[in-house]
Amino acid sequence: MRLDLYKERQIKRLKKVQAYFKRYTDYKKRLSFFDKNVPGNLTDKEKYYYLVLDALDQKHLLELFSRKKTKEKLVKILNPIERFFAFSQGLVGYQLSVLELLEHKEKDGAIKLHYPHTFNLQEKKAKPFYAGLKAQAQLAEVYVVGGAGDRLGFVDAKTQKPKPVALLHFLDRSLLEHLVRNLEGREYLYYKLFHKSLLRPLVLMTSDEKKNHQQIIKHLEDKKFFSRPKSSFHFLHQPRVPMIDKRGRWQFENSHLFLKPGGHGMIWQLLKEQKGFEFLKKMHARYLLLRQINNPIGGIDDSHLSFIGYGTFHKKAFGFMTTDRIVNAQEGMVVVKQNTHSTVLTNIEYTEFSKYGIKDEPKPKSNFSYFPANTNILFANIASMKRVVQKDPLCGQILNFKDKKYARLESTMQNVADDLTSKGHVKRFDRLLSFAAYDVRSKTLSVCKKKIKNNVIDDTLLGVIFDYFKAHEALFDMCGMSYVKQNKKTFLKAPNFVFEYHPALGQLFSIISQKIQRCVLKKGAELFLNIAELSMDRVHIDGSLMIEAKKPVGTHTNRETLGRCILSTVRVKNKGLKFPSKLWSKGEYERHQSAKIILEGNSAFYAEDVTLTNQKIVVKDGYFCVATMQSGKLQLIHKPLKDSAWYWKYQLEKNGMIKLKRK
Repeated sequence: MRLDLYKERQIKRLKKVQAYFKRYTDYKKRLSFFDKNVPGNLTDKEKYYYLVLDALDQKHLLELFSRKKTKEKLVKILNPIERFFAFSQGLVGYQLSVLELLEHKEKDGAIKLHYPHTFNLQEKKAKPFYAGLKAQAQLAEVYVVGGAGDRLGFVDAKTQKPKPVALLHFLDRSLLEHLVRNLEGREYLYYKLFHKSLLRPLVLMTSDEKKNHQQIIKHLEDKKFFSRPKSSFHFLHQPRVPMIDKRGRWQFENSHLFLKPGGHGMIWQLLKEQKGFEFLKKMHARYLLLRQINNPIGGIDDSHLSFIGYGTFHKKAFGFMTTDRIVNAQEGMVVVKQNTHSTVLTNIEYTEFSKYGIKDEPKPKSNFSYFPANTNILFANIASMKRVVQKDPLCGQILNFKDKKYARLESTMQNVADDLTSKGHVKRFDRLLSFAAYDVRSKTLSVCKKKIKNNVIDDTLLGVIFDYFKAHEALFDMCGMSYVKQNKKTFLKAPNFVFEYHPALGQLFSIISQKIQRCVLKKGAELFLNIAELSMDRVHIDGSLMIEAKKPVGTHTNRETLGRCILSTVRVKNKGLKFPSKLWSKGEYERHQSAKIILEGNSAFYAEDVTLTNQKIVVKDGYFCVATMQSGKLQLIHKPLKDSAWYWKYQLEKNGMIKLKRK
């Protein structure tokens, strides 16, 4: 039988099964649909799966029911798939989606693609920025953390089994912790402006692939949930689905089904099914900021605030953070799709370009694509998402064979926008339900996808670190800092500087540049700032300087008990970082020497006209320390911190700028 004829007949058969199942949701009642004998030693649930797999023409799996061990394992695998796809009648609906996608049937109406209206975040408009600040009190963040690090060579040293990408070290901490600190920075900014402490909820979508969920949980427990209450986290378990061939046959070998996670688009149905929407309501969240774990650069400076603010101020249902798209990159495009019936702003995945007749070519006099890139930094209105899930539980379904024999039914979280259509030909694209915002690539997109090969660092962890440092050169310029710019050609050997800081230091560049002024970073210097309340003026660093507040933002119940530091006309001279280093290719580094200032609890440090070398200065909770030079030697005076310590006062101006004054 011809393959296309087989698919057509199978679709018709399964639609009849689906129609019957729609009438009866209980699997025991569904058994009456089938007129076929089954092995006598099966439970009703096992009989149901046996008959369904037979109807799906997956007869090669039926032998698994003959042995107790394989039978029980198969049922355990099928249960979450059946449960997740209950909206389309379980396994039957799953297989129907697979077959219909294999048929490649196009929708009616010729589709035209248009460039979207984009809100340029570089224009620094005051109203969206202010709206974004205020919206932090009603915001939740969603991180997709189910990916494994095998393509990056990120494996357990003992077992050689892949570890989650979320646990990959980005400078001194995991990617997951980096994103959480980013959120913490915006919570602290909200406190400084509005004098109210925030603790916003986090939703993490994990998977069972390669024990991802267990490893993520263990990391959070080891890190004590990054000093956040466990109750502020909610977990979604992403189901795995069968790999299929071009006939729709599930792949099976040595008594094992080949399974892979079913795509990020599952997140919307999981929010409904696994009580995510209930959790968000309990936490008083109205909006979502969604991020992928392997793009740590997408949150520096002020772009998130204005992006969120545009969505809330203009009452949008959904939003895309976009940037310039590199030709032939594995990045989707944000477009406006129009046919005779509707208009919608949405995403087209790079695997679907040929379907829409898109040629991956640069626009005239440019190295970038005509349409902007989807960064997978997304805004969502929760009420709108609830309505969409009721209508379309699994958005953006695709089959991507990638020149391989096998694929899986995947879905994309960003293509929830496909369901946010406006009727007819809309001429004003800024009036659509979804929106696109634009910012430069240096602040929005740099992802780690692979290992270093042939000394090329693009799309590797080290490449992301390079982009991260490079993006902060703009900050250094605002600070009036003297430094040596990063060089991509020599970065694999050694960076020209290492800079890491807690986002609460700003997180806006315009705020940090009021706290750090006229400093010097000699070539190869390190500046490590795990602190929010800092004043640095004319600090000369030839080596390594580390300032670590053990409580950089206090606690979510008391933001005032934290570490503070003032350095004025200070010279740092030591051996600093150890390069070349074998660890650097992994994004890790060692130190020969470092000047360390450690602030425990509620404490403060003040130094003026002094030289720091290889000291480790510890200021205890409840104390302040003054450093002076006497006869060429560093002297430290520790006193109880009786009165309220100094602090930065933040003032929001009418033009949207935030002015700081030291009190």
